[in-house]
Amino acid sequence: MRLAHIKLAGFKSFVDPTLIPISHDLVGIVGPNGCGKSNIIDAVRWVLGESKASALRGDSMQDVIFAGSDQRKAVSRASVEIVFDNQDSKMTGQWVSYSEIAIKRILQRDGVSSYYINNLQVRRRDISDLFLGTGIGGRGYAIIEQGMISRIIEAKPHELKSFLEEAAGITQYRERRQETSARLVETRKNLIRLEDIGRELEAQLKHLTIQAEIATHYQSLQEKLHHSQSLLWLQRKTDALDQRNQAEQEILHLETKLDTVLSTQRQAEQEYENARASEYAITEQLLQTQGQIYSIDAEISRLEQERSFLNTTIERLAQQIQEIDNRLANNHQFKNNSVENLQHWQQEKTKAEATYNECIQQNEEENNKLPGMESKLHQCHEILAEHRHHLLMIEQTGQLEASHQAHAAKNIQQLEIRYARLLKEQSELVAIDSDKLNELTREMNETAFTLEALALEHTDLEQQLSAANQFQKNTSQQIQAVQHTLSQTTARFNALKNLQQKLDDNQDVAAWLSIRQMNDLPRLWQQIQILPEWETALEAVLLERLNSIELNRLTMLEDWVDDLPTGKWAIFEKPSTDREIHQSAHAAELLCAPLIDFITATQPEITAVLMDWLQGIYVSDTVQEALSKRSALDSGEVLVTRQGHMITRTSVTFYAPASQLHGVLSRQQELKNLEIEIKRLESHLDKHRADLETITRQTKTVAEALDHARGSHKQIQQRRHDLQLEIVKHTQINERTLHRTHQINTELTEITQALQTEQSLQQSATAKSLECRQQAGAQQGLIRQAQHAWESANHSVYAQRQRQRESSQHLQQASFQVNACFTKINEIESKILSLDEELQQLIEVQGALLKEKNALKLEPLDQSLTSVRANRASIEETIRTIREEAEQTARSLREIENLRMTSEQQSYALRESINQARLKEQAATITVTQFDELISSNGVNTEALAVLIGKKSIASLQSEINRLNAQMSDLGAVNLTALEELDHAQSRQSEQLAQMEDLTTAIATLESVIQRIDRETQLLLQQTFDAVNQYLSEIFPVIFGGGHAKLELNDGKILDAGLLLMAQPPGKKNSSIHLLSGGEKALTALALMFSLFRLNPAPFCLLDEVDAPLDDSNTNRFCDWVKNMSAHTQFLFISHNKITMEMAQQLIGVTMQEQGVSRIVTVDIADALKIRQHIEQAVT
Repeated sequence: MRLAHIKLAGFKSFVDPTLIPISHDLVGIVGPNGCGKSNIIDAVRWVLGESKASALRGDSMQDVIFAGSDQRKAVSRASVEIVFDNQDSKMTGQWVSYSEIAIKRILQRDGVSSYYINNLQVRRRDISDLFLGTGIGGRGYAIIEQGMISRIIEAKPHELKSFLEEAAGITQYRERRQETSARLVETRKNLIRLEDIGRELEAQLKHLTIQAEIATHYQSLQEKLHHSQSLLWLQRKTDALDQRNQAEQEILHLETKLDTVLSTQRQAEQEYENARASEYAITEQLLQTQGQIYSIDAEISRLEQERSFLNTTIERLAQQIQEIDNRLANNHQFKNNSVENLQHWQQEKTKAEATYNECIQQNEEENNKLPGMESKLHQCHEILAEHRHHLLMIEQTGQLEASHQAHAAKNIQQLEIRYARLLKEQSELVAIDSDKLNELTREMNETAFTLEALALEHTDLEQQLSAANQFQKNTSQQIQAVQHTLSQTTARFNALKNLQQKLDDNQDVAAWLSIRQMNDLPRLWQQIQILPEWETALEAVLLERLNSIELNRLTMLEDWVDDLPTGKWAIFEKPSTDREIHQSAHAAELLCAPLIDFITATQPEITAVLMDWLQGIYVSDTVQEALSKRSALDSGEVLVTRQGHMITRTSVTFYAPASQLHGVLSRQQELKNLEIEIKRLESHLDKHRADLETITRQTKTVAEALDHARGSHKQIQQRRHDLQLEIVKHTQINERTLHRTHQINTELTEITQALQTEQSLQQSATAKSLECRQQAGAQQGLIRQAQHAWESANHSVYAQRQRQRESSQHLQQASFQVNACFTKINEIESKILSLDEELQQLIEVQGALLKEKNALKLEPLDQSLTSVRANRASIEETIRTIREEAEQTARSLREIENLRMTSEQQSYALRESINQARLKEQAATITVTQFDELISSNGVNTEALAVLIGKKSIASLQSEINRLNAQMSDLGAVNLTALEELDHAQSRQSEQLAQMEDLTTAIATLESVIQRIDRETQLLLQQTFDAVNQYLSEIFPVIFGGGHAKLELNDGKILDAGLLLMAQPPGKKNSSIHLLSGGEKALTALALMFSLFRLNPAPFCLLDEVDAPLDDSNTNRFCDWVKNMSAHTQFLFISHNKITMEMAQQLIGVTMQEQGVSRIVTVDIADALKIRQHIEQAVT
């Protein structure tokens, strides 16, 4: 199984849909730092189900979605898909038939994550289960990231053990064991709950028995209470009828008195209305007169206000005239001052204009001199800049030649050092003996033939073991099925048996039988059998005789006459066996079989008793058939149906189960059938167990043979691995020596040519540097002359510019002075015009005010005010007369009102009395109605109780009711459905016993499964531990050139213990692995990883810069091991090391031309080499 390609879209820096083809076993991923190489490793880990954001170098899982850049917006989801080539069908389960398997994961921005296998949505666990035991997954060793090497070295014992478990392939066993343990815990919890329920049911059964007795007593008290309550209701109804009649008579008497009082009240109200009309007329006249007074008062107030207003107006006009006179004087004074100021500013204006003309002429002269001077300054500056540029170019050329000279000297020194080092390395190279290498190759071929023969034997044994295991599994399943059926049947048998034993629920009868030592005697139903479907018919005929017991002589009952049982019971005596039993010949005429023909007894004496009891009892299939044949019956003969209905010549009796004996015969028959079934199942179970023991012994024999074959195969395989290591080691050393010798010779030739080139470059650079220094000296003299000329011209331009600025300032000041004079003159002239206008307006206002003051006069107002006051005095006299008349009318009204109020009070009292009497009548009527409803709703027989009315008082009846209620209250809460609940609880108890039996069997099965998983896991883990230690002891010396390393258990059994990695490089005795250097730690971790891969090669391996801490020689060893392992495992590695890149068959370049966005460039090295070989062959 190999990776075919990887698809990314929106994952971290791969925002665009990106396809990464993987066509070889050694694929290198290269690129500068920060371009997104490690994001490819994160994508593979993420799509395989990684759920920790920290393992993906993020704070939350949403960090894997592209978050945007300066030119790109953030996307809403991330998608990664990896496609595997499954041509060899190594993938297990339902996917084995697919040639390609695509695993895809999609994460939305809202946190919703989806998994797909071949576009079918699955769970995360399905993907984890797919790679269990392959080294790929959350705890696997197939993905080695940055920093993982140090984490392996510094891992805790149990963390390190997880790599061993993954290599052993026991992860799936641990998953199964955890699931089984969880089921076992749940099963035990269910068993405990069922035991609690059983105890609770037993308590309920006891409690329900007591409740049934209480319910019976409660019902009897309830009947007595109903009788007393009904009699009380009838007595109270009679009393209420008497009260209603008395209330009706009282109402008639009070209504007569009320009519008399109301007539007196109506006469008083008529007189009151007449007096009230007179009062209204007087009041209306008084209001009119008062209205005249109010009009006169208003007129007086108006005249007084007008007079006051005229006085105020005259004073105001005099004040305004005085103010206008003052303003006229002030305005004349201000106008004279403004005229004088205008003449002053006109003189200032004439002086400012003359000065302004002189400044304009001087400024023009200075401006004409400045352009010539600035042109001369610009020419001097250009000459100076040109000389400086020439000097700068000469100096840069000199510096460049000096740099070339120093670089050439440094290169010459490095080449000489490298030349000496290569000569020393060439002298130290050692060749390998070819004869020894051929001997090792021959021996390895022999072990290969032996391994093939053992493999055939191993395959045959595995097939035998698989067939035996399958048969053992099927037999175990059959045993479990039989055990389950047996437990259910046994539980059913025990439940029915318990139910049969609890038929005698009458404690008094049980005590009576116990005293006479008859409680253990067999019952009749235990000694007879009847055909199916006719059990109910026999129960209906025999009733309690079905539970009867046998005595030798019935004469024994004469001693018990004074102490007979209190409940229903039957006892029969065995008749003599020689007694002749007469069968009626009437059965043939009826075409009906006698019921006795359907019964089989264990003893002939029992048959005789039944013949006596069932004489004249015939069977009929249906009631309709029995009714059609009843006319043929003789006296004493009965037809009985399957349902128990009995038909005589003149009657029909319908049967309904009324005792616990119902179903006793059918249960007894079922018990016998169940007993036979239990014996059959037990014999079947014994047979399956014997078969299981036989196949177990056969399986053990085959397993031992298979273990022996595996041991032999492992020894020879180990020898073959040893030979392969030796051959690889010698071959690599020989190839490395030849290759390195050729490289050294080539490099020596290249170094000699490079030394000659660098020496010639050094001489040329020295000559050019001397020439540049001479040219720079001459150019500096020219720069000094140009600098002096530029400074002189610059000083002249600066002086002229200063004179021009002073002339411009004088011109500007003269312009400001002229403008100020113009502004001041215009301002004064506008003020003089406004003063003239204001003076004209004041004169006009003064004339208008004098005219208005002269028009105002007070004499007409004073005359009107005197006339109005005289009219008001005459109206006040009229008002006093009207008020005296109104007071006389008011006294009459008060007297009439008192008489009317007295009549109203009397009528109100009478109405209240009538209302009270009517309330009594209504209360009595309501009471009668209520008691009628209670009597009718409770079904009281009034005719039977009518004769008892009056014999007991209401108090005595109420006392009796209270006593009955008290007795019922003393009973407490009464469960009236106790009998139904008791039956239901008994059925629940039977079901609960069957469930407990099932759970006990399930617990035993789960515990055996856990034990088997632990045994298999321990054996497999121990084998893996030994194998990894063996491989580690071989690989570590090869990588380090000596030393040793091993894994050790830190505590107890291998299932619970952790692992410690012990390593000692050659020549060192470190007490702790943490004292190793960074490179040694990396090599030790790689040795452990290679050992795990050698034991259980993963389909592919991802390496993220694991060669970073290694030097060149160790990097070469690392590359050699990766090449050897690539025969079984596909490698994708990220590296910045050129040596590691050289082993790649395909290079994938990751670039980031756009900031924050990664892109892929793929180069197939193998195809490129093939093309190069074809070109070289074509050329030659």
